[in-house]
Amino acid sequence: MDSSFAQRLSALRKERKMSQKETAAALGISQALLSHYEKGIRECGLGFVIKASEFYGVTCDYLLGRNMSRHGYTDLLNFDEPLADDSMASLMTCYRASAAMRERIDPEDEELSQKLISIYELGIYLGLNSCVRSGKIPASWLCGSHRYTNNAYLKFASGLLRELFNEGKVTVDNSEEKIPECVETVIKHAEQLIDEKIAKVSAEKTE
Repeated sequence: MDSSFAQRLSALRKERKMSQKETAAALGISQALLSHYEKGIRECGLGFVIKASEFYGVTCDYLLGRNMSRHGYTDLLNFDEPLADDSMASLMTCYRASAAMRERIDPEDEELSQKLISIYELGIYLGLNSCVRSGKIPASWLCGSHRYTNNAYLKFASGLLRELFNEGKVTVDNSEEKIPECVETVIKHAEQLIDEKIAKVSAEKTE
C-alpha cells in the first residue's frame, strides 16, 4: 500500500467496500471533498484526520503515512524491516508475524478476534505443557492442575485447535501487496512441518 495520506485514505475505504458517497456521509463531508482528499488535490484539517482514523479504526500516524502499524501493535516489532533471523524462524520471527497479522484485523471484528484469542490460548497452553514436561518451568504455572500429564487431554486440546483453524472459508486474493518476510518464513516452516508429518504417516501406513 502506498504510504501517502491520500492513498491510504482511499485504500481503507475500499477495504470496507464502501462508496465515496457512503463514506463521505459517515464522515460528515461532501462526496466531492472526499474525492479531492483521496486524490491528493486538497489537504484536510487535523479534525478530519482524527475523525477518519476513528472511523477506520487506525492510528493517525498510520493514516498520515508516518507508521506502518495500523493499530500501534508493532511499534517495537517492525515486521517490514528484514532481519537476519527471518530465514531461521526464530521466536522473534513468530512474534513479528503474529503482530503483522494482528495489524490487518479490524478491531470491530469481534468474531475473528475471539477466534484468534482462542487459538493463541490453546497454542500457549500446549506450549506451557511442553515446557513443564521438559522441566523448564514449574508445574505450578498450570495453576496447580495436573491434567498436563494426561496425553488424551492434550490430544483433545490439539484437536480443538485444528477445529478452530478449519472454520471459515478460503478466499482468493490477487492483491500485489508485499508479504512481510517474517510471515513468509513462518508459512514456509509451518508447511515443512506439515509435509514432514504427512510423509511420516504415509511411511507408517506402508510398513
